[in-house]
Amino acid sequence: QGQPSEWALLKRHPEEDFFGVQVCGAHADTMAYCAQLIEENCQVDFVDINCGCPIDVVVDKGAGSAVLTKPKKLEEIVRGM
Repeated sequence: QGQPSEWALLKRHPEEDFFGVQVCGAHADTMAYCAQLIEENCQVDFVDINCGCPIDVVVDKGAGSAVLTKPKKLEEIVRGM
């Protein structure tokens, strides 16, 4: 559920008027849980789903730009979040 150093990346600076976080994943249930944790523990205006990362290690896991090749999976992720 995250190390303190990881949660620190999700802290909004008081001077930020608009603040969001980007998440990356390939499984709707995991992404939904991640969004829930963010909603419950962070002050964000939006959560962005990374659908553009071309890095092989990400794509090989079905995340990033690989999600765009599977519209039904992307829909499940979006609806779950």
